[in-house]
Amino acid sequence: IKNSKVYVPIEAFIYDYPLDLRYIEELKLLIMDYKSVKHPLGKLKGSGTNMREDASMQSPIVKNLKGDEEIIVFGEDKDWYKVRIKDGYAGYINKSLLEVDFNGDKFSSEVDVKKEAKRPLNLTWDYTYGPQSQISINNITYIPGVNTICPPWFSLKNENGDLIDRGNIDYVNNYKNLGIDVWGYLDNSFDAEITNKALSSTTTREKIISGTMELLNKYGLKGLNIDFEHLTTKERDLLNQFLKELYAICRVNKITLSVDVTPQISKDVNKEVYDRKVIANNCDYVMLMAYDQHWSSSDKAGSVAEYKWVEGNINNLLRQIPGDKFILCVPLYTRVWSIDKNNKVSSQSIGMKEVQNIISSKNLKSTFDDVAKQNYVEYTDGDLTKKIWIEDEYSLAHKASLINKYNLAGLASWRKGFEAPYIWSVIKDSLKY
Repeated sequence: IKNSKVYVPIEAFIYDYPLDLRYIEELKLLIMDYKSVKHPLGKLKGSGTNMREDASMQSPIVKNLKGDEEIIVFGEDKDWYKVRIKDGYAGYINKSLLEVDFNGDKFSSEVDVKKEAKRPLNLTWDYTYGPQSQISINNITYIPGVNTICPPWFSLKNENGDLIDRGNIDYVNNYKNLGIDVWGYLDNSFDAEITNKALSSTTTREKIISGTMELLNKYGLKGLNIDFEHLTTKERDLLNQFLKELYAICRVNKITLSVDVTPQISKDVNKEVYDRKVIANNCDYVMLMAYDQHWSSSDKAGSVAEYKWVEGNINNLLRQIPGDKFILCVPLYTRVWSIDKNNKVSSQSIGMKEVQNIISSKNLKSTFDDVAKQNYVEYTDGDLTKKIWIEDEYSLAHKASLINKYNLAGLASWRKGFEAPYIWSVIKDSLKY
């Protein structure tokens, strides 16, 4: 409540009811439509007319229509139709001036907005930058619930558009035999300068796209994950153009395209590295890397991805990324924070098994942080204070529950090798297959 007015969060409507909610910035106008109701559309018979506030020629004019507006017809009042411009104001138009296409019931008909249930994406990245041994490939086993695995095999090598290939066909075949899809992966070697020079050239962009398609065909991969990081705002529009061109080729070749993005920091997209709304229009999935809330060089100890922070980033970006394209990416790692006598902070990333080894070897007892939705331990090691916000079955179950709460398209985890064996079943159960 503010100034005696009751405010209701948008999320209370758009996630639980079949509503389409849009804010028209230039008009300062909030529009809400039922997705389950279809209204007839009208077209002006002449070159233009006046839309009035009420069903009367003496009523004030709301807007002078030019003839090219999309007009929704809601009802009638004697010689007038009650109407609204699709993205604008409502009012009345005389029936003699409007041609209406009635379909079904006169002014409204029910629409089935239910979509065929689609199995959520459950992807994990497999960190295999170096050549894999045949022994490790032979030891590939089924991962409960995971339907897609993505090894980071391909990289942009230089500004000329040459690519690095670390692929292995036996790896692909072994996972496919287990019913798990393998997606290709292309990064920019996390180098902004190489990225800028390469994507600035139409010829080089074409070379990168062509080379990537050749690699996907070589290994029989039907998905591609783009992970371009450590960029500046100078590369934002170049990346958008690259993805637009790449997506067109992916659609022709029936390749599922996904793109990794970070949480949004600034409200001004011009200050952001990624234009997430544009990216969402040029791929099948947008992968929100919802981790590193407190990163390796942070001057403050904290969770890698506390629940409230993750949910806040989902709410922020659902205005730019449609839910059916939105993939929540979660960490399987945590950080052990070390704080010295001078309050200098450092950290080390470790997996779930290592965390449990520390807890058992030091006979530690964790407490539950209800804000972070994580178990937490703190202990001393010599002159250092150690802090760990633990990623485990409890933290992952809470974060995975957000997929169903917000009707997202699935979950991805970074990375295979950090997990405890039981964690795959926890994620699978949370996704409600």
